[in-house]
Amino acid sequence: MLTQIALVLSLLLAHLLADFPFQTTKLCDMRFSDEPDERKRGLRLHILIHFFAGVFAIIHYVWTPFLLFFLIIISATHYLIDKMKARFGKDSLVSFFFDQLLHITVIMFLVIILKQKLAPAPWLNPFIRQLESLAGTGAFIRILAVFNLLVVGIWGTGIFIRIYIKKMRGSQIEDAGAQDGGYIIGLLERLLVITVVATNNASWAGLILGVKSVARFRKFKDDAFVEYFLIGSFISIFVAFFIGFVIQRYLIFI
Repeated sequence: MLTQIALVLSLLLAHLLADFPFQTTKLCDMRFSDEPDERKRGLRLHILIHFFAGVFAIIHYVWTPFLLFFLIIISATHYLIDKMKARFGKDSLVSFFFDQLLHITVIMFLVIILKQKLAPAPWLNPFIRQLESLAGTGAFIRILAVFNLLVVGIWGTGIFIRIYIKKMRGSQIEDAGAQDGGYIIGLLERLLVITVVATNNASWAGLILGVKSVARFRKFKDDAFVEYFLIGSFISIFVAFFIGFVIQRYLIFI
């Protein structure tokens, strides 16, 4: 049962990494380009990244032809889902959530159906026992869960905020440099807030938000910017606090 949970979490982590931090703005633009050939190249490259992320994710399983077939099935279903998503565009919140839900459902379904044909590598169980002797019961599962939450909290939340704010702004679009700068600041903000909350130092979160506000001080004369800044910051801080609390309370012992 533990190895099955570990497999699900490993594949989810591979999926989240390939969909969020490993998917650059350039690659995303290629996938949703108006040029059919460019769109096809972008989608194929995206699926290739997913495939190799999946290979790395299940390195702790015995390699067999069936395992390769298993990865191909996951990649093929991902291709079909993303091809359908392209019809809705990259700035749809509905397609963003529905896309992620479908991918996660496929991964869990395939693991449940095909688990009997997947054999853990001989070193996996001894490794888990050794890890648990150092970090406590369920350490391997908890570590995988922490990494999944970090990717969702840092990168996934950033993409959600970017889509949401873009929808709110409508035609009032900032230049690409400003958008990318705000996105990176948000990533760092959530990383730091999650870290201080998870390590039971939540009081530092106020300082982090203060530094961010100072960095954007010159733009506070723009009422529209202040509105978007506050909405984005509240979403970012709330998610970071929640994930930091979950990690601190349930996944690590500090």
